[in-house]
Order: sequence, then structure tokens, then C-alpha cells
Amino acid sequence: MNKKALFNFLRIFVSAGLVLFLFWLMRDSIGDVASAIKMADRPLLFVSFLLFAFIMGLFGIRLRIIMRAQNLKVSLKEIVHLTFVGHFFNNFLPTAAGGDIVKAYYVSKKTGRKLHSVACILLDRFLGIFTFVLIVLTIALFVKGVIISKVIQIFLVATISGFFIIGIILFSKRAAKKMPLLDSISRLFKAEEKMKGLYDLIYNYKAHLGLLLTAIAISLLLQSGMFCSVYLIVKSLGFSIPLKNVFLLMPMIAMASMAPSINGLGVRESAFVFFFGPLVGKEGAFAISLLWLGVNFCVSLIGGGIYILSKQYGIGGMGREGRSIQT
Repeated sequence: MNKKALFNFLRIFVSAGLVLFLFWLMRDSIGDVASAIKMADRPLLFVSFLLFAFIMGLFGIRLRIIMRAQNLKVSLKEIVHLTFVGHFFNNFLPTAAGGDIVKAYYVSKKTGRKLHSVACILLDRFLGIFTFVLIVLTIALFVKGVIISKVIQIFLVATISGFFIIGIILFSKRAAKKMPLLDSISRLFKAEEKMKGLYDLIYNYKAHLGLLLTAIAISLLLQSGMFCSVYLIVKSLGFSIPLKNVFLLMPMIAMASMAPSINGLGVRESAFVFFFGPLVGKEGAFAISLLWLGVNFCVSLIGGGIYILSKQYGIGGMGREGRSIQT
């Protein structure tokens, strides 16, 4: 079994195993969970769907701002469409970041600049995760009345330390040269030159601090809107959880969803039960996770529709005019 097949088996095993474990864990309460979902406030669920769909489209703005520094000429409409398409393909590709592969592919077809496109997508993902950490840190330090459990404390210490190290590596060549692991990974995939070029492209964002701060500010606003969508689901089930608790817990659930799996399936629902369980009970947390899964899937269908109906995603699609625009 080669490495790719092994990894695919691992993510399928993780998702299937956790889903089965959750249903075993809730085996005596499945009826209660189903009843809670059936009695959920449908207008609130619809508003949650509309809000998340709106926010998903706006995430394209963050990516376009990042692409501006690389002079990648892709229209806002195309980026918004591609954001939905990437979200659709998240249902089939590894982890919640699987759609990034699709976005990088089509942006590179449009622009003819593969390495630049990958660098933008990677930085866009990095800023998204950084925003999660920033939200949790802000809630933990400045919002009163929030209970910070040991797990959240460990999360804060681990992620802040991790981002500090990654930040130093990305924006300090001297520090990067002292990291033999990076060279080992490059040699393993026989891509030393490409990795060096990719690193240089990300490193050069040091000269675009204002652009990065703008992208982070937009990301904070949009992530907040996404968490409000989850809050509407919580309210639709009749639970009274302070919004600040949702803002504290959702970033950790989102980051947990990036573990090897099928679009976070199983991992995400387990994280919901773990983090929201003490607030609404395991049955309530499981119901929230299933409704959030449903909202995510329905929004992803917008991307599926765009992919099927838009000519730009056909054979040659975005790339037909792209190579004549940039080299």
C-alpha cells in the first residue's frame, strides 16, 4: 500500500470510526436527538443557512486581497464562485482544507502561475486559522464570565506557541534555515526548488503588512458571522447559550475538523459533543452538530450548482484565457 492509499484509508477510517462511535455513544438517545431536530425552529434554521451562504461568498474577498500582492488577475465574481466550488469539494477531499486544492488548481489555470496561486491559497488558509486563535484569545482574555477549562487553556498555549513558531519560520529566513525538518520534507517529495520558491513568495508578504492586516480584519468579521450562524442553530433548538461561549468553542471545533478525515466528518461532530456537551447535554450537542452539518452541506450545494452550470469549470475552463493574461 503506497502512502497516498494509506492516507486515504486513514481518513476514511477516522471518519467512519468516529461516526460509528458517536452513534454507539448516543444509542439510547437517538430518538431524543431526532425529536429535537424535528422540532427545531425552521425559520431560524433558514436564516442560519442564508447567513452562512452570504458569509461563504464574502470569504472570496479575503483571498482576492491576498492575491493582489502577487498581481494575480482573477475577478471578484470568479473568486466568489471558486470559494463555493471549493466548499463543495470539501465534501470529497481530505480534511476541511481539501477544497483549497481545487481553488489552487483553478486559480493556477486562470493565471498560468501555479506557485504564486498555491502561495496565496496557503496564506489564505493560514490567516483563517490565525483568526480562530485570535478570537479564542480575545474571548479568553477580555470577555468576563467565560469559563476557561483546562482543555481550552491547553489549546491556547499549544496554538499560540505553534503560530509563534510558524510565524518566525515564515517571516525569518535565518530561523527557517535552522529548521532541518523543512529540508527533509523538501527532499522527501523531491521538490527543493519548488519549496524554496513557495517559501520566498510567502516571505515577501512581509512587505505587505497593511494588506495582511486588512485580510485579518475581514477574516475576523466573516468568522464572527459564521459563528453567529451556529448560534442561530443553537437557538433553533431552544437552548440558551451565551453568544460568547459559541465564539469561544467554535474555533476549536473548526480546527479539530482539519484532522485527517472526510471533510472533518466524525471529528467535527465528536468535537461538538465534547465542547458543547457540558452546556446543553450530549444529546443537544449532537443535534447541533447534525444541523450544522446539514447547513454546511446545503451551502456546499451552491458550489456544486456553480461547478455544473458554469462554463469556466469545463475542460480548459478558466485556463483557456488565463495563459494569455499572465506568465
